[in-house]
Amino acid sequence: GGYFDFFVSIDCPRTSDVIAQLGCKTICLGNVVSERDFYPIKNIKKTIDVLFYGGLKGNRKDIINYLSDNKIKVHCVGKSFGKLSSKELIRTINKSKICLALNQIGQNPRAIELEEGYIVNTSIKARVFEPLLCKTFVLSEHVDGKERFFLIDKEISTFKGKEELVKKIRFYIKNPNLREKITNAGYKKVIKYYRGNQQITKMIDAIIKITNEKKGYKEKYKFLENNYKLEEPNKVLKFRKSNRRYVNYRAQIVHSLIKKKKYLYALKDMSFFLKGFPFLYFKNFFRLFLYNKFSFIINILKNTRKK
Repeated sequence: GGYFDFFVSIDCPRTSDVIAQLGCKTICLGNVVSERDFYPIKNIKKTIDVLFYGGLKGNRKDIINYLSDNKIKVHCVGKSFGKLSSKELIRTINKSKICLALNQIGQNPRAIELEEGYIVNTSIKARVFEPLLCKTFVLSEHVDGKERFFLIDKEISTFKGKEELVKKIRFYIKNPNLREKITNAGYKKVIKYYRGNQQITKMIDAIIKITNEKKGYKEKYKFLENNYKLEEPNKVLKFRKSNRRYVNYRAQIVHSLIKKKKYLYALKDMSFFLKGFPFLYFKNFFRLFLYNKFSFIINILKNTRKK
């Protein structure tokens, strides 16, 4: 606490809670979407039962395979399946009865874990909001804090675990009227609260309010007082500050900048060395390096024997 007056999180309410625990006022926007980019197509037939679009990170491949084993076909598009044009993607979303929002993104928790029980690689992805703008039903993997943005089973539906996912897919496929009712409510929520101009207004209102409080003034602003509030943690988190975790995380970023040939930015970011040496990062880096070299030599020997 003390370094910043205000912290903005795009898609992770638990991160906002941790920052608030450290004494900084914070807001989680959920996401920022535009009806110019995603929109409903009139009189289009819903011919796809279940849609997933995106990359196969985290637990996504296991979930899709589990659905397939349970005779639920998932229509998959996106980074891991071949990209579509924006118009093709919008049309595909519009044709779908259910859009899956799988929220794990496959980060490395060993280097950046924050507190006991904290799931660092789960957040509210844009595919919760984008399908709703296309008036397509969203069935989302559970994320702590999602109920701050949507009424569960009234604006979107969520699932915990693969078995519940199968049950809910089968239920909502058989109940199109309920599915449409929930989708329309979710669509109205996104249009009213989560488009770009509303999100900017929330941030501006918060910044003005915080600035006036620092000056000793008391003022009211519509988004903070009526529709949105700065979230405080709803329970005590077991947070332990650790330079070890911080320096390992920063080392990953510096390495990424060097690979992109952004040497000046990498040099500026190396100030993290003042807080410690990233032993875990270098240990994993050299382990992977040696593994790749060993695999390369083994492949050469195999090819030599074949000849």
